[in-house]
Amino acid sequence: MLFKNLRLYRLPRPWLTTPTELEDQLRQRPFVECGTLTARSEGWVPPCPTGNPDAYVVTTPDLTHWHIRLKVQEKTVPARVVKAEAARRAVEIEKVQCYKPGKRQMKAIEEEVCVALLPRAFATDRHIDAWIDPHNGWLGIDTASTGQAERILDALRGALEEFPVRMLKVNRSPASLMAGWLATEPEAPFTIDQDCVLKAVTDDKATIRYAHYSLDGKDVQEHLSTGKLPTRLAMTWDDRISFVIDEAGTLRRLHWLSIIMERVEQDAGTIDNPIERHQADLTIMGTELARLLADLVDNLGGEKAEEDAPIEPRATRPHRHTQAANNLHLPRDDNADPLYPAAVQIVGKERRASASLVQRHLTIGYNRAARLVQQMEDDGYVSPMDTSGTRTLTAKFPRAALWTLWLP
Repeated sequence: MLFKNLRLYRLPRPWLTTPTELEDQLRQRPFVECGTLTARSEGWVPPCPTGNPDAYVVTTPDLTHWHIRLKVQEKTVPARVVKAEAARRAVEIEKVQCYKPGKRQMKAIEEEVCVALLPRAFATDRHIDAWIDPHNGWLGIDTASTGQAERILDALRGALEEFPVRMLKVNRSPASLMAGWLATEPEAPFTIDQDCVLKAVTDDKATIRYAHYSLDGKDVQEHLSTGKLPTRLAMTWDDRISFVIDEAGTLRRLHWLSIIMERVEQDAGTIDNPIERHQADLTIMGTELARLLADLVDNLGGEKAEEDAPIEPRATRPHRHTQAANNLHLPRDDNADPLYPAAVQIVGKERRASASLVQRHLTIGYNRAARLVQQMEDDGYVSPMDTSGTRTLTAKFPRAALWTLWLP
């Protein structure tokens, strides 16, 4: 069930609607098959019908990630069939009225043909999946199409009495970020892959596409210097997820790398219950996406403040090292990093150890954050990285760091 695309929207943080409330509303608008003369039908269906055919919302056991699914069914009559039948009928009508049908009459004939052939048309089904992270306020839709995203948003607006969704607004445009990454090197944990699309801002919209090509060459820099801007760029995050980001901030062609897929395959081999296996996949996907989006938004300069709900400026957000560096005293030598106590506090508060977590909270470089986590491993505070890429806190971890209160 891992998503292949991700179109992002914002919900209030936290979103106070409960899974039960959402499910009650979706259950009132279930999917119904197209009728004989119905060209399209859409409605909500269970995301995991083999596990629980009555659950319209699948959640992780801790309710941190939700999965919903909209089913769309459409009947289409091939255009060539409509035109051929309309032409045949036009000949018969011409014999009766002694002149050829005009444009308006031909349009009416084609509409009549569509209605007549609709009961014999084949129906095609399509699912549109959505991931909800109510704590962090994320709504992610598994599509790169604006139309498909609007379809499920409209369905949610129709099902819920109040649905305060909005576009993600950041301080730096994705095109500017991609240009900066191509001009220099992206900050870890992001790395550039080998696919890119550059487009001129002039009226001719000249476009250059690179596929499986090293993007650190002089030709790419020359195109950037002439004013071309990247509209798509292939990236990899933390050696876990590869994707293509476009100028709208949509993540296309999500590819889950071996670190994650090994965990998914391990769960598939050990969990027999379909709903539990679905929940396990949702936990993995939701956790990784939340971390990826936190790093991506930071690189995009943070979010713009809304008039009705201002977002705290990046420089004054809580959990910064300037507020936490002296809260914990650890034995260390003179060459130790002065931010080491703050890093230990962060790991203790979050109950997990990762370089990207420390980097995000302390606003430092990835290499420095990785050294801090490595130092915790050397001190016996955290375990070595396992095959899934995660570390656990050991019994030697300072208890004071586990109970430290973080204040803005």
